[in-house]
Amino acid sequence: MTTAAMPRPATVEGTVSRIVSEGEDARLLRLELPEDAAFAWRPGQFVSVTLPGSDLPPRHYSIANPPQDAGAVEILFERRGPLAEALFRLTGGETVLVGAPAGKWSYRDEDRRAALVSGGTGVTPLRAIIRYALEKGLPNKIDLFYHDRTPGRLLFRRELAEAAERGVGVHLAVTEPEGLWEEGQWWDGPRGPVTAERVLAAAGPAAGLAVYMCGGGRLIDALKPALLEAGVAEDAFRVEKWGDY
Repeated sequence: MTTAAMPRPATVEGTVSRIVSEGEDARLLRLELPEDAAFAWRPGQFVSVTLPGSDLPPRHYSIANPPQDAGAVEILFERRGPLAEALFRLTGGETVLVGAPAGKWSYRDEDRRAALVSGGTGVTPLRAIIRYALEKGLPNKIDLFYHDRTPGRLLFRRELAEAAERGVGVHLAVTEPEGLWEEGQWWDGPRGPVTAERVLAAAGPAAGLAVYMCGGGRLIDALKPALLEAGVAEDAFRVEKWGDY
């Protein structure tokens, strides 16, 4: 007699165990899950989040940590909108309602060469992908191409530097010259958005390259046609477009 698998609950209660400030106006929350939650996810998926007893509608946030980090999910958010404002007021120990992991966009182990492309908070699921591949010991070549307006808005700088030491190609850029000389924001690296030329120069030939793109539509709509023209196959793109910005 076969015992049927227990269905996963639609929503579980997560407890805020850690709050980390990231960038100029973003925070990373770590939410500890109940032991019987049976949460499992693939790097790149997201969860819905809201607060108990609140009439604020839930929002979707990418899971920022890898599935090997069982027992908790981490989400990153900017201070935009009523729910984000409420989350910003948390100090630790509060309960947050977390929906089951969802989303078809996720990393594939068989992609031996991959370019991960993002702008702004679109780097969040790419952080999970990088940590997943490193912790699993995959031999895959991974290059991250990540930009934002100013150096102070680039997220996970310390973690990305550590990933670079472990063999991940980390290619950062800023898009706006103003703000470069603010205190603590010295920048002598690349400027401007990610381009097809930059991607292929670092990630290697277009043939056989998988491209994971996450973030605003303007970046994706500009870059994907250029990479297609350069020879990247149509079925090599894994795209998660968040909006027209």
